[in-house]
Amino acid sequence: MHFNLSNRRCHDWLAGSAALSDVARETLLDADEHIRLDIFDEEIAGVLPDLRQEFIQEGDDLVRVHFAISSKLMITARRKPLRAIELTRRALDSGRKFPTPVSLFDAIVDQFADVIGRYSASLGDELDIVENHVLHDEIDDERLRLGRVRLRAIRTRRQLSQIRALFHRMETREDVESEILLSAMR
Repeated sequence: MHFNLSNRRCHDWLAGSAALSDVARETLLDADEHIRLDIFDEEIAGVLPDLRQEFIQEGDDLVRVHFAISSKLMITARRKPLRAIELTRRALDSGRKFPTPVSLFDAIVDQFADVIGRYSASLGDELDIVENHVLHDEIDDERLRLGRVRLRAIRTRRQLSQIRALFHRMETREDVESEILLSAMR
């Protein structure tokens, strides 16, 4: 299930009706946008980034998806439209099946990796254009353009570094529960 947290009815339903632990429910509803991934009892909950979904195309704002996963249920929640979530929804609409909630989560993470890969490539392309203009003495407003691209690249790198560290910590945890969950995620 996927919910828009800016809709009060969705927020209220999650607060009172979701078949999750209180901790998972709090993670879904929390206004805290820091990237995190928590395993407790038989649930995984957290907050991960995604690119904002504009009307037709990918945006360049990194926004957040909140999620909670149990053995039989996956709930995602957002405040702004999300690109990887939209692509996963389209895959579901076209008939793709995910046998477990963890496999659905894995598909969303894969979609995000593809989305962020394309976004990074577009930043590289834009830097190539700026460099070409500078090399041909067509400097005009390239300093401003270069600054914008650099800021977007830095923000993206920070987010990816946090995700990498998060998954690395998860992989190095020694408790049996996380090993079982991680092997199911692979």
